[in-house]
Amino acid sequence: MPKLAELLEQLRCEVADVAQSRARVQQSMTALAQAQAKLGQQAETARRIGREDLAQVALARQEATRSQLAALALQYDQLLAEEARLQAKLTTAAQALQAKIDALSPLSE
Repeated sequence: MPKLAELLEQLRCEVADVAQSRARVQQSMTALAQAQAKLGQQAETARRIGREDLAQVALARQEATRSQLAALALQYDQLLAEEARLQAKLTTAAQALQAKIDALSPLSE
């Protein structure tokens, strides 16, 4: 049983680490989406004042953030899947530990 308890603790830590990584990626995605919107506004402003060169720079940067956002979205999905996999493994291990505890309970009565 000690090995199973250690496994449970290890899985809990892994789930927490993955969840924390997923949250960081989500924050990065939010920041990039805001940057992307700001770059779009900058491009529009540059065009209104007749600075097509600045508009093109802003649009190029906006495209770069779009690519970064797509890569982060993929990473987020992978982390979400990993978190679900670990959570299922944790549930299975917890059930196995509970079954062992339940099996020992009649012995101690």
